[in-house]
Amino acid sequence: MNFIKILRLDKKIGIFLLWVAFGLGFSMSVILSTIGLMEGFERDLLSALKKSNGDFSVNGSFTPDDVDSIKKQLSEKYPSLALKSFLRSEVFLVGKKELSKGAIVLSTDFKENELFALGNSPKKILKGEAIIGEDLGKELKLNVGDSFRVLVRQNDSKGFSIRNFKVADYFKTNLYEKDSRFVYVDINEFSSPGDRVFNHLIFDFNFPYDRFSLQKERIEAVNDELFKIDESLYAVPYWDDYATLIDAVEIEKNSILLVLQIIVVVSVFNLISFLIFFREKKIKELFTLHALGLSPREINLIWYKLSLVLWLFAVFVSNILVLFFGKILVLISENIMPKNIYHLGKINLYLSLENYIVVYTASLCWIFLMTFFLVRKFRADSLLRGLRQQYA
Repeated sequence: MNFIKILRLDKKIGIFLLWVAFGLGFSMSVILSTIGLMEGFERDLLSALKKSNGDFSVNGSFTPDDVDSIKKQLSEKYPSLALKSFLRSEVFLVGKKELSKGAIVLSTDFKENELFALGNSPKKILKGEAIIGEDLGKELKLNVGDSFRVLVRQNDSKGFSIRNFKVADYFKTNLYEKDSRFVYVDINEFSSPGDRVFNHLIFDFNFPYDRFSLQKERIEAVNDELFKIDESLYAVPYWDDYATLIDAVEIEKNSILLVLQIIVVVSVFNLISFLIFFREKKIKELFTLHALGLSPREINLIWYKLSLVLWLFAVFVSNILVLFFGKILVLISENIMPKNIYHLGKINLYLSLENYIVVYTASLCWIFLMTFFLVRKFRADSLLRGLRQQYA
């Protein structure tokens, strides 16, 4: 009840309190958004890579019998393992208005029900049709139904053969390098049944999402199994091309959490300034409560309660700002950020409960630490002395 009486704020104190709480909330939201950006980037990148690359791939030269043998032996340890075989070719595409670009054609058998490398189950395509990445279609000005040319290097000469295809559909993985370069066609476009050879195998465990460290351990175990089958076989994990970037993001997340604590500390100093200002404004009420029997310990407890109220309001503000920053990030990543630099077509903020606990707990510790030193200063400066100074 005494605490509620003290918190009867006039307009000036109320505005000061709101700005202090908003500043602290903004500081925490900046830290959370930065961590969420890196967590979201890493999670979206891994998701997009897995969507287009399965769990791992194996490169080489494989006949259909080789493919069946590898799958059979790996399935003994991983019964849910799925496999898709591809003939991978580097080509040159020519679209509308002679727009051109280097690309990769993956030819495969579309008679099977599922093609996880596209992230969905595509339509059955006819001879002369292709499924292309959405960004590739935009760059070459190709719509569904439009025709384009594919220049394929001949194996036995230095020349190129030209093949015409029609866009049957688009696919989108949210990974710019895939969506802007990959084309899927039927295997019969590039090889005949009699001499069919695959050079790119994609495997998927069909497991739910696991910790990244656990996925690494699983790939190491797969490589041990592949070595038993053939010493030349090696499982390339789906994140292999971006391993250095992913490691850097992991390191930066921890560094930023520490460096950005200075923003919270500055905001806490503003909170301390508010408490000093509040004490000066409420010195008469505090002295009255003390005269009525409120002990110094109970008066000191008021400052901790007031700090806690400010912190709770700041937590509310920070959650609202994080949601706002998340919406802005999605808009910017889709429309402004260069996809060829950031790799992803869209980036989302991702924050776990652990992230919130760490940031909010750290800010509360800073607040209580600063409040502790302030309370010690208040003890040295008695209420009666402060009251005399106010009326001097």
